[in-house]
Amino acid sequence: MKLSKEFLTFATVGVLNTGLDFAMFFLAIAMTGADKVTANVIAWFVAVQFSYVLNARLTFRKPRECLNIKALAKFMLSGIVGLIVATFTLLVLSEHTGLIIAKLVSIGIGLVLNFTLAKHFAFSG
Repeated sequence: MKLSKEFLTFATVGVLNTGLDFAMFFLAIAMTGADKVTANVIAWFVAVQFSYVLNARLTFRKPRECLNIKALAKFMLSGIVGLIVATFTLLVLSEHTGLIIAKLVSIGIGLVLNFTLAKHFAFSG
């Protein structure tokens, strides 16, 4: 199966975003005592904004003028579906594996889902 350049760029941005998400997740737990779900939402909220800017400009080659609150809202809405699926995965897997493994798997599942939604909903047109 040949992967598109867009998907590879999205995945590369995702690696950077994963580092930010991972750091924010554990920072939220350590600094605020947040539970897993709250920490995951905090991490997602920070990371999704970073991801939006990089994906708009690098992955989907949108001009700077396309970076606006409406487009960000659309991207965030599409990301909420990924957040729900990733959080569910995190909760289920963390009962059977270590928290780090559960978090990494949940991020991987979110990657595929988020790319599909970003391409066909958030950045379509």
